[in-house]
Amino acid sequence: MEINLASDDLRGSRLAICAGCPFRQSHTCTKCGCYVAFRTSLEIKNCSVGKW
Repeated sequence: MEINLASDDLRGSRLAICAGCPFRQSHTCTKCGCYVAFRTSLEIKNCSVGKW
């Protein structure tokens, strides 16, 4: 199984967007239930509310 990781720059920009999101609670997205740090690090994933 191959995992496509996002670049450090992409992950950083995603995390910055998530930092100000009202759906983020601690380390989790309350909209989709994901762990934010994990979801932002996967290249093929996107934000469940369309922010990135």
